Amino acid sequence: MIHFSNSLVIHAKVEHVFEYLKLPENFSKWNYAVKSISKVTSTEKATQSLYHLHREVGLQVFEEIILTDNIPNRKLSFEATGKLFSYKASYEIAPILRGTSLTNTMELASSANHLMVNLFKRKIKKEVNQNLLVLKKILEEDERD
Repeated sequence: MIHFSNSLVIHAKVEHVFEYLKLPENFSKWNYAVKSISKVTSTEKATQSLYHLHREVGLQVFEEIILTDNIPNRKLSFEATGKLFSYKASYEIAPILRGTSLTNTMELASSANHLMVNLFKRKIKKEVNQNLLVLKKILEEDERD
């Protein structure tokens, strides 16, 4: 199992960041590898809804995602399961003087080869960070409009 986190500052209100992040359907707008994500089942609670995620790149093209935490303006998290690996992702946000602090934490486990996942840790972390920079740009442009 591998763990890593990425942090950045987004020059946008914490409420705006949370409202955008809480919609998994937005993932394909800021995550280059996500082709589409769609809700399969819904619950009355903000968590436990099931989504199907389809990727355009990588070895794992399909994942099932379940939302696990939805604490308004503070934290979102989900668990994803696929054929080759599963992971837990969380997004913790907090207001700061000029915007929002965002920390994304990832925990990946492979059902295939643990060595393979560890070898790609740096690459995965870098790609996740690049996705977060795209998210930052989108949210900061929205805030200016």
